[in-house]
Amino acid sequence: MKEPGYVYILTNPSFKEDWVKIGMTSRPVDVRSEELDNTAVGNRIELTEEERSAFVNKLNDDVYHMVSNKRNYLMLRLDSFISDGAASYDTKVFTIEHVLPQTMSPDSEWTQHWTIEQHDFWVHKLGNLVPLAKRTNSAAQNYDFFEKQEKYFKSKNGATSYTMTTQVLRYDDWTPDVVKQRHEDLIEFCKKGWGV
Repeated sequence: MKEPGYVYILTNPSFKEDWVKIGMTSRPVDVRSEELDNTAVGNRIELTEEERSAFVNKLNDDVYHMVSNKRNYLMLRLDSFISDGAASYDTKVFTIEHVLPQTMSPDSEWTQHWTIEQHDFWVHKLGNLVPLAKRTNSAAQNYDFFEKQEKYFKSKNGATSYTMTTQVLRYDDWTPDVVKQRHEDLIEFCKKGWGV
């Protein structure tokens, strides 16, 4: 005969709002609860003020030039902070696209909104980057914004797999002011998501 035990249902502030832990134990429930409390993941990354500042400075830097696995983790984690949290990601089919292209053709629409200095400052920043599926990005070119939206940022159903990319569809133009505001918003999502 099996040893008598308990079935427990626990919540924890580190879990998503609708998550619970269901388990079984032969130990008293209060003992098991305390054990689980001691192993739970906290809500915040515990950083010093100097580390928080360095983290935010890194987010304000040219994120595209980070080591690719760190940059990709940052982008996917940020996308999960913005989404409802139910998305799953396959890093094998993931890549980063610049909305404002890395190279502007002199006769492109981009040069009407962007000076060379503005382009050089914003092109690799978080506010100008979106996640895409590799098969989509592999054909990417330096299209003007509207054409890029239609060819790369929309699927047959009018969205993409990535919330960050779908957000770009709501803009009529991709100007320095738009990228600056988006950049600031994305940094706030990072700070809130990581509790920094």
